[in-house]
Amino acid sequence: MAAREQRAEVRAAELREARRDIYVQFLSDAIAVAAKIRQVAWSPETDDAEFAQLQVSTRAALNELVPTLVQVTLEGPTEVSDAAGKVRDALRSELDVCAEVYRKAMPRSTLVDASEARRGAVGAMGGAARKALGGDLPSA
Repeated sequence: MAAREQRAEVRAAELREARRDIYVQFLSDAIAVAAKIRQVAWSPETDDAEFAQLQVSTRAALNELVPTLVQVTLEGPTEVSDAAGKVRDALRSELDVCAEVYRKAMPRSTLVDASEARRGAVGAMGGAARKALGGDLPSA
């Protein structure tokens, strides 16, 4: 019986490690996309062609999150998967707002709001991941 329990503990540890690795990869990639979005957001002096190229390359980086998002969804649990989807949605929204601000269809304050929403989504994903891995921070 002890050997069976030990194997179960080893499997549980391997599952936690696999989940942790994919959560870290997703969050790292999302933060890299956010950095590219900041570059787009704070490049108002660029001409239309340069801005369009920044948008295209940043949208490509955003789309490259999909395979990692799928892995997060497969690893679960639902709370982490949902949080990861919200991170991607927030990044997409922030990038869309960049284009609207560039076109002067929205005020720059809208970009600040979108950035804050994205940071909140990333924080929520980190919290959900910590909880799923059993390492939730103690309450204050």
